Amino acid sequence: MIPPWRTKFRIKGYLLGSELITVAADRDFSAGVSNWTVEAGDDVTWDNTDCDWNCNELNTIRLAVTLTEGALYKVQFDISAYTSGNIGVYLGGATAHGVSESVDTFVLYVLAEASNYIQFGGTDFIGSIDNISIKEVI
Repeated sequence: MIPPWRTKFRIKGYLLGSELITVAADRDFSAGVSNWTVEAGDDVTWDNTDCDWNCNELNTIRLAVTLTEGALYKVQFDISAYTSGNIGVYLGGATAHGVSESVDTFVLYVLAEASNYIQFGGTDFIGSIDNISIKEVI
């Protein structure tokens, strides 16, 4: 059985809606992390190119976005630096998708569990994330 946090949808010939993170600075952290909610105890900084994150235990950063519960979304992001730990993506719910432990560009297809946020959660993650994109598969 494939664990739910490793599940990916592979779809050919699909159409994508428009970008849901409408502020470019929230996608690439070019103006900081001020619109993101950072869990207390996390050391999150930015260097004008990405979000540098040194999290303690299981911590999160979250951004409010409008999603449709049960809809399928393409989520893409870069891990531009990696030291240790892991990180996963949540779309309005408690299920982590695509737990990532390396420097790379990640593309995931995720069903939204609720309609109000994207969240990155890490377990002792030390690294940098950047270039976040969310588009509905239509």
